[in-house]
Amino acid sequence: PEVLSEAAKFIKDNPGSDVSIYLLNKLFIQSIEPDYRQAAELAALIQKARPESKRLELLVQQLKGISQLKVGNKLPKFSAIDIKGKPTSSADLYAKVNIITTWASWNYESTSILRQLKRMEKEYGNSRLKIVSICLDANTKECRKTLDHDSITWSNICDGRMWETKALTQLGLGRVPDNIITDSQGKIIAHSLSSGELQNQIEKMLK
Repeated sequence: PEVLSEAAKFIKDNPGSDVSIYLLNKLFIQSIEPDYRQAAELAALIQKARPESKRLELLVQQLKGISQLKVGNKLPKFSAIDIKGKPTSSADLYAKVNIITTWASWNYESTSILRQLKRMEKEYGNSRLKIVSICLDANTKECRKTLDHDSITWSNICDGRMWETKALTQLGLGRVPDNIITDSQGKIIAHSLSSGELQNQIEKMLK
């Protein structure tokens, strides 16, 4: 609590500093127990001092998406062109269970979840379990290499923009790995689950 209090004080005293943007993201958005209300208040202060900051603009957009990421809410709308050049959007997620997951080739836990989901897709079929993934790699070649190696065929968004990927901010996802589960009506059932929790939730919904 003391760290958060001092960080908030620093941001209020130095809203024009690059450090303030870093602290906002690290301690109030990317933390284990994020405080989105305070994050929005601090972001408004920084934005007033740094209206030209693209990084802050992305964080503000992400906060708007995060505010909608609540169990029982409708999935925020998103649209993108996947790595194969095909359009994908929230309108495509109409299976009994739908998963949106973030990953990167440099993050072992996230690639492990991809392989876990691949096994579950094989078990349940892609008509019952629909998956869309968002890759945070800066190099699309690395993304393709991982997808080919693990025989991942579902729609994967990777534009090389990393945290600036539009679909990421539209959905309010800000971690690797991260995930959202929805039902056939687009209602959010759960989000930000661990590997074990993700598997249990899918099995619960499909069995």
